[in-house]
Amino acid sequence: MVEIGISGPPFRASPIAVGAALAAEAEGAHAIWYADTLGVELPADAWQAGGGPMARVVPDPTDLGDPTVTAVVAALVARRLRVGLLGWNPGGNAARAARTVASLADVAPGRFTVACAGTDDELTALAAELRDALDIELARYAGAPDVAARLGWGWIAVAQSPTATAKLATDAGVTETVGVHVPVVVHADPGVVRDALAAPLLRTFGVEALGDGVVAGSPDSLDQAIDEYVAAGVTRIILENLLPFGAPTELEGSQVALRTSVRRARLRHRAVS
Repeated sequence: MVEIGISGPPFRASPIAVGAALAAEAEGAHAIWYADTLGVELPADAWQAGGGPMARVVPDPTDLGDPTVTAVVAALVARRLRVGLLGWNPGGNAARAARTVASLADVAPGRFTVACAGTDDELTALAAELRDALDIELARYAGAPDVAARLGWGWIAVAQSPTATAKLATDAGVTETVGVHVPVVVHADPGVVRDALAAPLLRTFGVEALGDGVVAGSPDSLDQAIDEYVAAGVTRIILENLLPFGAPTELEGSQVALRTSVRRARLRHRAVS
């Protein structure tokens, strides 16, 4: 079974976060993910110059929301959607982190996935503090998959090709869900994609250096990439729409392209909602 999810906006503006969850469910995605960080630094001047409508809604790109709070709200407003924390760092207080995980399991049993960043020691300490029989899924986000294999957790690679993702997981002995977080720059118009990739704000994300880990092109290109991940044995795919950072006026066009691929993937791979 394949789970196709999308990355929700990490910003604190609640209408954006809640709207993203409702839209994701309506558009056929099986999960929405909220990241603990934006992943890059977006200088305020570059954001104002290149962010377009996004910059008007969120004037300060460092004004991020707490992903745990956002995820809880998403779980409450959506009916069936799975909700994930992406790159959540449990920190050095394992007992407190375990309480957070247990609370999420209580809010929406069976619908949360917590993909943890942090050191191997922090993740091991968290696992030791968790109560038995919690109805929640745990995964290692990024980093080497060895600790995920040892703890019996899933693993989510970041911007890795299908072959590399599958090989790393197999070599480490991961037995739970193998996933990948895929940056996506997709639009029906190839000229929009080309211009977006050259835009200064999008280049901040370092997409050129990610190589095969980025999908850039048409919805058909994304269809092909999803199929290649599934064929390699990857059963959790998280799509992050980066095109608006390069072509902010094409936000709706990029969402249409993403929706198209998600719906077609759901039909082809019969993913479970």
